[in-house]
Amino acid sequence: MQLPSFAAAMLMAAVSPATAVMLYDPAAGLPNLQGWTTAPAVISGSDTLLAGRLRIDTTGAGVFQHGHALRPTLDTVAGFALQFGLQVISATTDSVNRAGFVVLLQGQDQTKSLELAFLVDRVWALQYTPGAPSNGFVQGEGVAFDTSAAFRNYTLTVQNNLFSLSADGQALFGGAMRDYPTLLPGSPATVVYAQPNLIFFGDNSSQARGVFDVGVITLSPVPEPGAAALLLAGLAGLAWRFRRR
Repeated sequence: MQLPSFAAAMLMAAVSPATAVMLYDPAAGLPNLQGWTTAPAVISGSDTLLAGRLRIDTTGAGVFQHGHALRPTLDTVAGFALQFGLQVISATTDSVNRAGFVVLLQGQDQTKSLELAFLVDRVWALQYTPGAPSNGFVQGEGVAFDTSAAFRNYTLTVQNNLFSLSADGQALFGGAMRDYPTLLPGSPATVVYAQPNLIFFGDNSSQARGVFDVGVITLSPVPEPGAAALLLAGLAGLAWRFRRR
């Protein structure tokens, strides 16, 4: 017995993600024209619009960092889903704990943050471990994954201070949000970790470099699982009544 069409439509509305907010669209121009702050020119690489994507290149001589930051509200308890297109064209690193391209989220509570690092063959989360190499900022959980073979659509879902990452619908890994410390007051390397409500994408390390294509970036609220479950239970009862008829 199938559910009545209006009931099925109600269920789909409950479990489907809320309307996504466009944060960046390469078709509309460079990030700085869409509300993003771009790294200062003295340390930055290059941005090029290419076939509907933004190509970031940090391989030039003397390039220290390059990327773009935005300040939306990021409630890591209620939850949100950040979706972004990405292809790592090339990347090299001088340290196993650094990557050429990262996506950094600083929550409304800045002690609930996450930095994801992308190499050509691996994606991992940055972990802070006092006393570890690389000033304590080292590889955390991650997975071997080919980020260079194709342009992929990634979804980073955050809720109840936990995260999960998928690529083209394939689950990759997940874990808990982090508390990244500011090691040196005023240090450009870690001062960003003291800032709430921030998204950064690009190259934030002098020890890595590469070429990366970025696509559309959107942000959506995560549906309330409790509301969807209640509606599902109600629809199950409705279906039972129709079956009895």
